[in-house]
Amino acid sequence: MARQNEELKIIESINLAITAGLDMQQTIKTLHEQCSHVAPIDLFYVALYDEERSLVTIPLHYQRGHYQTGTLRDINERPGTIGTVIQTARPCTYMTTLILLPDR
Repeated sequence: MARQNEELKIIESINLAITAGLDMQQTIKTLHEQCSHVAPIDLFYVALYDEERSLVTIPLHYQRGHYQTGTLRDINERPGTIGTVIQTARPCTYMTTLILLPDR
């Protein structure tokens, strides 16, 4: 029950950030900060899709402890993972495994 209450508080914080009229970058930072309360995050971004022009914009992304200005991409020319997900309407799942080798 406590976990569920914590998750509801996070959702409420995200909702407040979105409806507070903050600029896009601050909204994305707030979204990232709130999501990081649920699980550790190494890479985080929000992609915006302009269907008419087939453009994906990532206004801001977080990687390796830093926020960086995002990119703009035409998914017809260079689809990448985001474009593939949009064009196929299917999710993409990555699984990574950490293998610890014994000390030598």
